[in-house]
Amino acid sequence: MPDFLTVPDELLYLANAAFGHFDELGYACTVEPKELEYPERPAFVAELNGEHTISVVCSHIDAKHVGRWVRCGKSMTSPTKIAFVLPANGLDQHVPIATAQGAGIFTISDDSTVTMISGGVDLTFQIALPELTDESAAMKRKLAVAYQKFAAGDWRDAFSEACIVLEQEARNYFIGHIETGRIVTINNKGKVKTPTVEAVARMTIGRLYTAFSETQNLNSTDQLVIDTLKKINSARINGAHHRGKNEAAIRPLIGSNMHAIVNCLRALV
Repeated sequence: MPDFLTVPDELLYLANAAFGHFDELGYACTVEPKELEYPERPAFVAELNGEHTISVVCSHIDAKHVGRWVRCGKSMTSPTKIAFVLPANGLDQHVPIATAQGAGIFTISDDSTVTMISGGVDLTFQIALPELTDESAAMKRKLAVAYQKFAAGDWRDAFSEACIVLEQEARNYFIGHIETGRIVTINNKGKVKTPTVEAVARMTIGRLYTAFSETQNLNSTDQLVIDTLKKINSARINGAHHRGKNEAAIRPLIGSNMHAIVNCLRALV
C-alpha cells in the first residue's frame, strides 16, 4: 500500500481503497503530489491515456472546497477530473453541488467497498454546441444521445455518436439517390461504377467520402456532405481508434466539427 503522509489516520482506509480501485483499473497513480497550483495536496493523482484524476480524500465536502478544486481543474492544461473520496455515510446536501459542477464522487464503505456516485467530467474541455431548439423533432431525436453524452462530460463518445449519426444519414441519402438513378459515380480509372446499395450500407466515413467525390453532376447537398465528411474524418479516426493518442490535437477540433455535423444533418434529415 502507498505511504500517505498528509491523510489523517481515520481517513487512511478511504485513501487506500480508492488508490487500489484506480490501480486495478490500470491507472498510474502518484501519491500526494505537491503542485503549486493545487489548493492542497491531494491523496493521489491517477493518470490514464493522458487524463488525470485528482483524488481528494475527506470526511465531508462543502461548496467552497468543491469550488476551489473545480476552478483549479478547469485551469489545467491537460485533461483533468476532480474526484472527492468520501466515507459512505458522508454524503450530504453538498454532493449534488459537487456533481453539478462536474466533480466526481466516490464513496468507501467500512469494508472498503468502492462505489462511484459520479465519475466526474473533464473540467478542461469546453464546448458550445449548436442549439437544437428550432430544429426538427427528427434532428433532436437523432442527436439526443450525443448531446446527453456531451452534457455528462463524455465528449469522446459524444463526438463518436454524432459521427455515426452523420455517417448513417449520408448513407441513406446516397442510397436514396442511387435508387432514383440520379447518382452515378466514375472511379479514378474513368469507368462508370456506381456502388450497390449493399456496398454503401457497409461504407465508413472515409469510403463514403470517396463515393460522394466520384459522383457526377454534384449538387449543393452532395458537395456539403463531401466537405463535411472530409473535415471530420481525421478527428473521427483518432477518437475512435487511437483513444488517448493525439488528443491534444483532436480536442480543439470537436466544437467546429460538431457545428459542421449539425449543419450537414440539417440538409439531410
